[in-house]
Parts: sequence; structure tokens; C-alpha cells
Amino acid sequence: MKIVFYEWSYYRAHPRELLKIWHGGLASHGAVIGIASMLWLYARLVVRRPFFWIGDRAVISIALAAACVRFGNLMNSEVLGKPTSLPWAVVFDRVDSIPRHPVQVYEGLWYIALCLALLLARQRWAPPQGVLSGLFLVGMFLPRFFLEFAKEGPVVFAGMNTGQVLSVPLIIVGALVLGRSGWRTKERAR
Repeated sequence: MKIVFYEWSYYRAHPRELLKIWHGGLASHGAVIGIASMLWLYARLVVRRPFFWIGDRAVISIALAAACVRFGNLMNSEVLGKPTSLPWAVVFDRVDSIPRHPVQVYEGLWYIALCLALLLARQRWAPPQGVLSGLFLVGMFLPRFFLEFAKEGPVVFAGMNTGQVLSVPLIIVGALVLGRSGWRTKERAR
């Protein structure tokens, strides 16, 4: 995802760089595809359970891992926010001397809250299969869509930046998973 949507012109001009995975990074939208693919294989080949059986268990720790990634972005002066005069603005000396929104902190704290909410839902509510996975997708990418307004980046489509454009399909998938999970629960009750 990072190569295709964020840095395509560079990699098109330098195709050998595609092989240098130690130089790259993984956009979170691409991480969702990679993690979902591996969970699907794990569910099918190792535990022989439905995808959402393993997905609902994995999303809690994935939300916590996403928080750790964002705090790492903060320490590495990556994923910069737009300039601001707010009192909690951060100056990234490696980049420039402009006070900026600490969007990495906003996202990191949100992902910790999401992790805790999913954990509590699992322990106290015992939701039907697929619900936690759907809540994870909506709970991660809907706030991400709005937090993108505070990030640096060019507008690429209909007033949205790349992160927002890529978040929309994941929000829709999450909503569909939630709807389908609710539908299956009603069907079972009959």
C-alpha cells in the first residue's frame, strides 16, 4: 500500500528499491490486508476455525500494537501533523522548527482506548462472532479518517488525502461485518 499509494512515482523510477524491504515501511491500510491474510491462513490451516473466530481474538492485541507503532512514529519524527499554535504542539527537531499537532499521540491514545473497549466487550458482553472484528475496523479507521485532517499530506481525491481515501473502504467493510454479524445472530434466534 505504501508503495502503490504513497510513493509510486519513486518506486516506478527505482524498481530495484522494491526488493529492499529493510528500507521500507508498511502503511496501516496495507498492514490490515497483510494481517487479515495471515489470520485467514492461520484460521484455515492451523486452528481450523472460522476466520472471525481468530479475528475477534486478534484485534484486541492488534489495536495495542497499532498504538505502539504510532508512539514509535512520534519518536522517529514520522507521520507529521499540520502546524498549530496549540499549547501541546510538538516540535520535531529532525524535520523543522515548526510546532505541529502530535497526531501520533492522538492516534496512539485512541488505539489504546479501542484496545480496552474491545477487551471489555469480549469479557463482559461475549458478542457474536465477527462483531469485535467489525468494531475494530470501524473503531480504528473512522477516527483515523477524521484525524487525517490534522496530518500533513496532499489532497488526492474529493478533498481527501490518501489516508482518508484508504480508510473509507475499511470503514465500509467493518460496517458490513457488523451488519452481517447482527443478521446471523437474529437468524440463529429463530
